[in-house]
Amino acid sequence: MDYPINDIPGFEGRTIVLRSAGILSGVGLYLDGEPVKPSWGKYTLPRSDGTQVQVTLRSNFVDPVPQLVVDGQVYSAVKPLAWYELAWSGLPVFLVFVGGALGALCGMIAAYSNSRIFRTRLHPALKYVVTGAVSATAVVAWLVLGLLISLALQG
Repeated sequence: MDYPINDIPGFEGRTIVLRSAGILSGVGLYLDGEPVKPSWGKYTLPRSDGTQVQVTLRSNFVDPVPQLVVDGQVYSAVKPLAWYELAWSGLPVFLVFVGGALGALCGMIAAYSNSRIFRTRLHPALKYVVTGAVSATAVVAWLVLGLLISLALQG
């Protein structure tokens, strides 16, 4: 999904877009529709006056949309997820405490999926329904995989 970032000093009349990571692709940064290639985790962007500036992306596991850091100033393409969205998204992480490594795997995949769903353009109520279904599916997957592993080990 593409997220434009506006109002960065020195880039007036230019379009800067962040593309969130996909299943098989990483985060992308685009200037005026052209991809910008990183070098050692930093991007070099030309300002409107022709000077070059080093830009980095700041990301975390919880939010799939990174922030842009230009000259030490942080710019966000989207507003941060609210605490209740983070709490709802993170509910599957409780599988870590009851399900061991398998619970951790199922819970972390579901939590990451939930945070990505909250960044979609779905109706807000539908986001909660879909993420609730993802969380429930994680619990079912943990139970089924645990049962299958248990049966396989019994011989």
